[in-house]
Amino acid sequence: MGWLCSIDRMSNVGWWSNFTLPFMILPPWLAFGLLMTLQRLVASYFTYRLMRDRLGGTVLVSVAAGCVYSLLHTDLGEVTFMHGLNEPGVPLLLWFFWRLPLNRLLPVLGWSFLMGIVVGWGMSFIIGTAFILPVIWLALQAGRSDFDGWRSRLVLTAGLGVFWAVSLYPRLPEIWALGLVAPDSARAAFRGQSTIVWSRIAVRQFKYILAWWPFFAGILLWLSGVRWRRPQDRVIAVFLAMGLVVAPLTDPLRGWLSPWLGFLRGVDFKRFQIVAPMALSLALFCGLTRWSTWRGALCDNRGRMRLQLSLSEILAGLIWLLAAGRSVEVKAGHWRLQRYEGYNWSAIFGNDDLKAYARQARNEELRFATAGAHARLHAGFMMAYGAETADGHTGLYGMRYYQFWSKVIQPLMERDREIRGFHQWGLYVYLHHARSGSDYDVREIPFRNWYNLDLLSLAGVGYLMSEKPIADGRLHELPMPMYTQRIGEWSELPTQIKIRRYLQGRNPGRKLYVYRNEAALPRHFLVPGLRTFADADALWEAMGEAALEELTSRVFVVESEAPTRSELGTTQDGGAHIAVLDRTPGRHRLQVHLDSPCVLVVTDQYYPWWEWRVNGHQITAFPAYGVFQGIMLPPGENLVEGVYRPPYQVLLRPGSLAL
Repeated sequence: MGWLCSIDRMSNVGWWSNFTLPFMILPPWLAFGLLMTLQRLVASYFTYRLMRDRLGGTVLVSVAAGCVYSLLHTDLGEVTFMHGLNEPGVPLLLWFFWRLPLNRLLPVLGWSFLMGIVVGWGMSFIIGTAFILPVIWLALQAGRSDFDGWRSRLVLTAGLGVFWAVSLYPRLPEIWALGLVAPDSARAAFRGQSTIVWSRIAVRQFKYILAWWPFFAGILLWLSGVRWRRPQDRVIAVFLAMGLVVAPLTDPLRGWLSPWLGFLRGVDFKRFQIVAPMALSLALFCGLTRWSTWRGALCDNRGRMRLQLSLSEILAGLIWLLAAGRSVEVKAGHWRLQRYEGYNWSAIFGNDDLKAYARQARNEELRFATAGAHARLHAGFMMAYGAETADGHTGLYGMRYYQFWSKVIQPLMERDREIRGFHQWGLYVYLHHARSGSDYDVREIPFRNWYNLDLLSLAGVGYLMSEKPIADGRLHELPMPMYTQRIGEWSELPTQIKIRRYLQGRNPGRKLYVYRNEAALPRHFLVPGLRTFADADALWEAMGEAALEELTSRVFVVESEAPTRSELGTTQDGGAHIAVLDRTPGRHRLQVHLDSPCVLVVTDQYYPWWEWRVNGHQITAFPAYGVFQGIMLPPGENLVEGVYRPPYQVLLRPGSLAL
């Protein structure tokens, strides 16, 4: 994560998961392929086992159910790499906890502990634990028919609790950080729609039904023979209710209940919809089992039966082909992106020029940002090269930085209503590409019309990456020599080698552009005076309109947060000098020489957990420009030391890790 984000790097270091370990020991393309295969294997095999062992499906119907679930591509949730073992792990967890004997507590706890390490450490914690595990608990409570009073229910709940705790353990620093930041986050300020437009909800669900009508037809088949005393029918009902009924209602209800939810109003409760594909698959194939009475046979020329199929098995095979066709269609779209639009693993993550410029930016202590970011050109790609980014996406952003970034992209939001809605809904801190209007099909990014370069310069953005040329004379395009060399070598390769490299994602891909912003300010700079504002709204309004020269002549600060400024100078001291003695994530050590009092600005986001000392004396920083660290310094030689000590840091100490 970029240091400007609310969830800083210190809450994410020191941990690995089952989905990061293969990348440490294998080539990236191989690790990625193996993990995607593992996801689909887990999803398909354990869906098959659920159908076969618990839901009464025949062999062929159960095989089709497993394959269809792993092939689904829906807008409600799917088997996707970024979710790890969340959706793929649902059938495994159901099957596992259904098989656990409930007459002995210790074996249940022990096996749940091991499952937490194997599966839980491959889950994305927010989605996996907050939205999937409660639904699994409800499904197990409804689906197990061997409960012997409340004791067995408590044993099952204890097992799930151990799994939950083990799954959360690697995420404790992040969870603690989220909890600390949440009350002051942009999501806490989210209000949503206060009025519920039921017709809009109904239309959206109807469109979804039309897109996936075979599955909803299967639901009708399932309902035609449902018996609520059967555990398997109650399980499917739980999944369908959470994925197709509760999830669509959470957003309007959240807007209605927002005055009483506090920071929880920013939780995306509709994430319960990620269990919908599993519910659709189970309901569809359980519905098909109602049609198992009719059977047809294929015989040889002597009248001996060679193959006997039920109608349910024939329909299951047809649906399997339908899902496979849809999956092939999606893969063909991926192929087109690689072949014609140049999006592939090598172009995005194997660009030697980007690696070199990321190293250069680190040496200069400058940040990267991605201009014209969209679904296929993510703002976080530069983190793969070790670059610190001013843009990105986390679960929660501090309100200060969210307001700052709103001013960075204000020109584009004023021109593009869709971007304005996306930014306010998703909290994606991107330099977005226009999504509508006359700007959508631009060949060059009109930087002045979309973004505020002065604020980016204030935040230390010295490098900009883009997939399109940038039309702005203030930025200087940098050469991409290694890409030019790769293109030359590619043109001389035989056709069969080109095909193989296409399949491996090793073709050169589209050209990416890197620009240098010479106006970017360093990580630490000095400002001689203050300019105060009555409130935060006035400050942000002035920030959006001020030029860089004005921003660097006075530190913009809200009056109630401003320090004493009676001894500040009026012009920047020509003899001032900053020497960086040491800088690591969460630590600054500087030697600052001044002939008159001044403000030292450190462009890391302001948080109360920073501890600052000047010449050994503890001082209190203030929010400079509404978002950065500001430290008042006296004239003379000053040794400035800053250490970030959030409460959750205790979890990252060696003793805690050993525990």
